[in-house]
Amino acid sequence: MTKPLEISPNEYHSRLKVNRANIFDAESYLSKSVIWELKQASLYRWRNNPKTFAGSTAATWGTVVDCLVTTPDELGDVVAISPFDSFRTKEAKEWKADQIEAGKTIMSKDVLIEAKTAAGRLKEHHIAGDLIKNAQKQVVLLNKVKLPGYDEINLKALVDLAPTSGSYLVDIKTTNTVTPLALSKKTAELGYHAQAGLYLKLWNLCFPDDQRDRFIFIWQCSEPPYEVCVSELPAADIHAGEEWIAFQLERLAKATKTNTWPDPFQNKVAVIGRPEWAGYQDEEEYDGIIAAPAHC
Repeated sequence: MTKPLEISPNEYHSRLKVNRANIFDAESYLSKSVIWELKQASLYRWRNNPKTFAGSTAATWGTVVDCLVTTPDELGDVVAISPFDSFRTKEAKEWKADQIEAGKTIMSKDVLIEAKTAAGRLKEHHIAGDLIKNAQKQVVLLNKVKLPGYDEINLKALVDLAPTSGSYLVDIKTTNTVTPLALSKKTAELGYHAQAGLYLKLWNLCFPDDQRDRFIFIWQCSEPPYEVCVSELPAADIHAGEEWIAFQLERLAKATKTNTWPDPFQNKVAVIGRPEWAGYQDEEEYDGIIAAPAHC
């Protein structure tokens, strides 16, 4: 088996870009996050007004904790500790601009100390710790898919943890709560099933002698005491995620080949009525209130 390619997350994101005008370009790579934009965007919007992510406190936190767990030697390339109390002065503004241009996350010493505490919780956890310890980290997966009637499309994925044994891949997620209901909703809303389906497909294409069919998430709460729990995605959801990715690749391939990027209604006149619950509200209004049983 070929040894998986390990690369820094910064290199992965900066070097492997998507060409939205031509996804068949040899230098274009589609990722789960780029494909997932189609969940809420038309092909027209996907092509002409790409989603831009300005960052968030939660995303910054997660990036730093991931770095501390998977690539701690590269912390200096990811984080810049601010020597300023604020960024009102010209010197402070220039320093901040330089760090942003370098792709670094700016944080205070106190926040970094907390991030190290959170990373320690992950590595000390009785399940997550073993998964982290016995795995290759930040593994890049690059491969091509060939859809009938179209040219090859490059796909990419960055796997947090690829255990040296077992039939699963592992991803670390930061969340504001670790209740089963919250994690279930987050999986659906953020397309983690699609991520699992794509990552496993790419892994199996890259390493046919090391087939994997399971996907595990390590969840950590972003607030003290940085609680950790581990879950496995059901096989049915992995299959659904792979099917969804395949459906969107077909749409993108057709749009690229024909240079036709339709609006949400596929350039047709749509029939759109009220949701079903609105009819129920009408019936309740017509029927009037239902009186409660008489009190004793």
